[in-house]
Amino acid sequence: MVGKLFRTHAEGLIGRNVVDHDGLDEITTALRRVERYWSEQIRYIY
Repeated sequence: MVGKLFRTHAEGLIGRNVVDHDGLDEITTALRRVERYWSEQIRYIY
């Protein structure tokens, strides 16, 4: 279900020229780095 939702949103972003495939990959990579940073910060605090 989540995969289908992601694909639908990705297709919409690409179809409306909001972002291209490379841009979507860059965004995904950046968000994963942010998530990893936040996870590390939470582990450090607690």
